[in-house]
Amino acid sequence: MENKIDLTGVDPARWPEIRRRVAVLDEYIAIWRPDAETRQAYADRLDISTSTLFTLARIWRKDRSAAALPGAKVKDRVQKGPRLDARVIEIAKAVIAEMGPMARRRDVVAEVTRRCETDGLTPPSSSSLSYMMMAARAGADTTDVEPEILIAECVLKIPVQHDGGIAMPRVLLAMLLPERRILAADIAFDPDSPTSLTKVLEGVEKAEAPGAPQLPLRAPNRSPLEREIIGAVSATEGTGKPTLARMLGPQLGDIPVSYKAATALSADRLLAARHSTAIGPEDATRAIMEAVDKHNGRMPAPSTAGFTAGIGGRQPKARAATR
Repeated sequence: MENKIDLTGVDPARWPEIRRRVAVLDEYIAIWRPDAETRQAYADRLDISTSTLFTLARIWRKDRSAAALPGAKVKDRVQKGPRLDARVIEIAKAVIAEMGPMARRRDVVAEVTRRCETDGLTPPSSSSLSYMMMAARAGADTTDVEPEILIAECVLKIPVQHDGGIAMPRVLLAMLLPERRILAADIAFDPDSPTSLTKVLEGVEKAEAPGAPQLPLRAPNRSPLEREIIGAVSATEGTGKPTLARMLGPQLGDIPVSYKAATALSADRLLAARHSTAIGPEDATRAIMEAVDKHNGRMPAPSTAGFTAGIGGRQPKARAATR
């Protein structure tokens, strides 16, 4: 039955537990008219009441929605502060609208703080403003962003089993701008192994349209040698350009993102929530690629003209040096 489970909307750290619960439910609904003792035994296995079990079994027979099962989602790990004053929200929205949702967060925070303090109001936290900017970015018009292909890395906050320990995967993404669509991704689960620029470039090439306009590559976090080999713009030429953090935001699909590995939460802390479990690389890869698809589904359709990438050194030997 496992292959038929749709885990859409289920936190990846809950996949092992939800699979267990699905197996229990499938056992239960296969029993013809279970007696009270049996109902209680199965309710205990699911950590719910017998009345909830009855309701859940009825829903499961009809919809088989894993996302609707108890424990499918980890509760918000960030404790919410007091409700914001309506005037503070109004100021924050005005600043975001004036500066644009793609503005640097620190600039927005500074201006919102200045205006709130001028009016004698307590400014919102940086995290509150981040979420407001994320909501604004979801439907933001980025047509004023220059067309290019941005290649950059981030850390995804999901716990993955690796060599007897737990790590958070790093993902190298190639993003088509201004559409913000992800063209290719490479995942590294080993903290000591790099993501593969070669594999990402191969994915970019597969998305190319022969004869289409050529777009420049920008890989601000790669070494000068790598940028030279692939024909990417220099670090100086990329100054002031939009970063992956500004284009992607705090989430890839529904997976929280960090852009600085050194400041990311410890992977072990991701298991603090009840029923959260580290998943294997295969499940993690599935979750990440589904998140990529979900992200792309929210973005504008790419130009019908397509693109070609300005990749230098397209010979395999030259590209192999970027691995």
